[in-house]
Amino acid sequence: MKRFAQWSLAVVVIIFVLTEIFIEESPASGAKNSSDAQTSEGLDDTSKAAVGEVDPADFDHYEMSVEEYMGESTSERKEVAEEFVQFYELPEAVSQDFHACLSYMVRYKSDELPIGHLLGWCKQDYETDPMKLAEEYVDHDKFESNFSGWDGSHIKLERFIEDNMNDPGSYEHVETRYRLVLNSEPKHAVVTTKFRGRNAYGGMVLNTVTAKVDVEEGTVLEILSQN
Repeated sequence: MKRFAQWSLAVVVIIFVLTEIFIEESPASGAKNSSDAQTSEGLDDTSKAAVGEVDPADFDHYEMSVEEYMGESTSERKEVAEEFVQFYELPEAVSQDFHACLSYMVRYKSDELPIGHLLGWCKQDYETDPMKLAEEYVDHDKFESNFSGWDGSHIKLERFIEDNMNDPGSYEHVETRYRLVLNSEPKHAVVTTKFRGRNAYGGMVLNTVTAKVDVEEGTVLEILSQN
């Protein structure tokens, strides 16, 4: 009987010890699972970072200033927009829209600003609405090619004026100003030219003609006023 009691006590002790061991190991096992989960999440985060948005500073022309950009030829300026579109893997067809946006920005922003910033703003507009660039901007490089680099006259409007003068040979350009109208269809510019010319009585007089012209080709669409 005494031996049975001792054996029973030994069994109870063994069970107690095993229970304590189980209780101590259980949290460790849970901690391991938690650690595994954190590791897995960490890998997912790393993976997301690896395939995330590219660093804009990696764009080759990012640090080019507005002043440096304006010193490039028209074809080289277009290439900057094309390379930006390729860099972000955007549709090739929007290259012209980005060039138009940039051609506007560089004329109204500080000469020290980097081109990468300006193109970034154009990209924000594009991401807001893919049609926004096409609707709100025109290619200023192409538009300004319709003006004389010598005296600032609008080439096709000047030709129209001379063709309708009493004495075309007496034409003297004074000044030309314009304003863009982009919120209507078709997009156009209102160009005003002041000039001198000989009238029917042989005297030189000051005249003003205001016309609506196409922003792309510079074609005179309509004479709005003349005096």
